[in-house]
Amino acid sequence: MDRAQGMYSQTVPILTVTNTAFTDMSTNKNVENSVQTVTCSAGFEPTDYHTPGDCSVLRVCEASGPAEAHWTGSASCQPKACSGDALDNTERNSFTSDGFTATVTCDNGFAHDGAGGYTSRCQPDAPCAVSWDVADDCVCVQCPQQTFAYSNKAYAGITGCTEDSATVNCDAGYCASGSDSFTATCSGTAPATVEWTDTDVCAPSSCGVLNIANSDTTSFVGSTGEWTEVRCNPGCHSNDCTSIVITCVAEAPCHSEYDHQDFECVCPDTTTDTQ
Repeated sequence: MDRAQGMYSQTVPILTVTNTAFTDMSTNKNVENSVQTVTCSAGFEPTDYHTPGDCSVLRVCEASGPAEAHWTGSASCQPKACSGDALDNTERNSFTSDGFTATVTCDNGFAHDGAGGYTSRCQPDAPCAVSWDVADDCVCVQCPQQTFAYSNKAYAGITGCTEDSATVNCDAGYCASGSDSFTATCSGTAPATVEWTDTDVCAPSSCGVLNIANSDTTSFVGSTGEWTEVRCNPGCHSNDCTSIVITCVAEAPCHSEYDHQDFECVCPDTTTDTQ
């Protein structure tokens, strides 16, 4: 061999690159041919890509003196972080992430497996390839069934999921804050927590003041279903009756009226003829 031309064999020193499947290279080679590419382990990427898309580290063995050589290059393999893209595409949540662990918090009224959020970890898939182990949507939470007396939802009640709404129609003779119906919404109050909001009650409608002249009833105020016995004053009557039960009767939603509205107590004329 002509040593002046550098074409003699040298022992290539042991090459060790962490986070790779490669352990060492200690084979005798000519200096000019001692080039090694080392593929990173799954979940790792080169600190410096020698070729775009190539998930390996390039090292070259160069002569450093007579019968001496060394590996050049400082690139190594480092953990590859997960991007937020997969989590950005999930719905009804927000997340914070350092690329290796993500804390996902569900929006108010939404849940993941019954909880208000979850933790996702970056997992290795292949060299230079990683993914989140969990990247799920948070889903709506079911509001508990709720019934409303004196309405079309008195027995079946209303049901629904977060952001659903349900209309409750009051029965005849009942009213909800001046209206014959109201709309309730299943609202999220915290992650994995919901309740019905904008609810009301169907309350009995008033028939107003009952005033029967010449009787003991001059200021009775009744609501749907309530009744009172009207008694004529002594000596007075209505069609030979001296008393009657009058009830506040439902006519329509938010509207009730007293029955027997034609009842009146008639008293004899006590005027004396002076002629």
